[in-house]
Amino acid sequence: MRLAYADPPYLGRCSYYDHDHRRPYACWNDIGTHRELLFNLEREYDGYIMHMSVPTLAGLELGAYPDARLCAWVKPFASFKPNQTVGYAWEPVLIKPLRPARVVGASEVMRDWISERMAQKGFTGGKPERVCHWAFDVAGLEPNDELIDLFVGSGAVARAWLTWMQRLPLEPYHHQETLL
Repeated sequence: MRLAYADPPYLGRCSYYDHDHRRPYACWNDIGTHRELLFNLEREYDGYIMHMSVPTLAGLELGAYPDARLCAWVKPFASFKPNQTVGYAWEPVLIKPLRPARVVGASEVMRDWISERMAQKGFTGGKPERVCHWAFDVAGLEPNDELIDLFVGSGAVARAWLTWMQRLPLEPYHHQETLL
């Protein structure tokens, strides 16, 4: 199955990145571009993981995507803008899973949030490995699935995909239904 990992620039932050205006989704300064991306993710892939900012979340109509789950990456330490009295210390992550979340043990439940610091160095907006691993698990990925990183950036998602696959057994994960 095919899952897209979309980590576009935050709304209004196009100037933070050196980008090619000829590419689709090249500029992110209006909510329409984010809406178009989400529409295309829904249409073209079996599942997706989409990171966004809180202002982006406010501009999307998530009711149109009932199979996607809004999750959160909570940042215990985050950078704050000058003169900002309430900082954005979390990031919405919209996940349309391929299958039920990967859990270890019969009594464990996957959380729809993760608490992890921002990446300490490197590319602006780069994702920590632990955040990627959590998103892969929530999305129910298996090693034979195809992961398409739509915004390559620092390469952190591809590296996390490799380390995530190395920790899994070779055979596909079998999901068990539990009746209560």
